[in-house]
Amino acid sequence: APGLPKLNSHKDNAEAMPCEDDCSDARMCTQASTLYRRPGRARGEMRRSLKPGDGAGGVDPTADTFIARLMDAQMRKQPDHVKLYGSAEFREMFREAGLEPAAHRTIVPFMKAHLARKRPAQ
Repeated sequence: APGLPKLNSHKDNAEAMPCEDDCSDARMCTQASTLYRRPGRARGEMRRSLKPGDGAGGVDPTADTFIARLMDAQMRKQPDHVKLYGSAEFREMFREAGLEPAAHRTIVPFMKAHLARKRPAQ
């Protein structure tokens, strides 16, 4: 639409994105963190591909409530499910990847948006 920024959507391997360094204005993963065998590597790819100062995030079920933890226990019976992460774990994953945690916002009960940004170039 005229006046709106161009948005590209890709389905890629979050642990090895096929793109150049510093190529994206934003990165978003939706309901995928529960499947990552190496979530730190996926967050590192977010950082690598972001332009300095730009943001990344994920919208995922979050293990911050008792009900969500019960749901996680059931989901672990599925072969692709790894685990539900809590908000504190998302903050730590972002920090370990070199991203600055920015916010966690509840979308619906036990579903949150977890946001971070790449530090501006010095």
